[in-house]
Amino acid sequence: MVARILVAENDVDVDSGQARMTKELGFETKNIWILEVAENGVKIAELRAWLKINYLSVKTGELMVFWIKGADNLSEQCQNVLLKPLEEARDEVLFVLVVRSEFGLLPTVVSRCRVEEELDSGQARMT
Repeated sequence: MVARILVAENDVDVDSGQARMTKELGFETKNIWILEVAENGVKIAELRAWLKINYLSVKTGELMVFWIKGADNLSEQCQNVLLKPLEEARDEVLFVLVVRSEFGLLPTVVSRCRVEEELDSGQARMT
């Protein structure tokens, strides 16, 4: 499943994002793991632990969404930690990186994702 980068100037509500993903994918999931990244970022060890703990809980045939708010606040090192999970995500895993601008992400991260822009109506526009 191709990871998404959701570009939004305003804060994106996880419920509205979940509703859109449900509509797009054709089924609902309650399995959403959320990581909110503050402006000062997160430590590499914290990101690795969050990924490991949650990735191990993925069950075959059950969609798991990894929702990372403020992904553009991740350090370059943390973004590099995301590369392998983004590239080798299982079919049951969807990564959603919520950012103010995709230019805050490494080109290697962006290349592994589909970029969408959040419009005022809550709809997304593919770019």
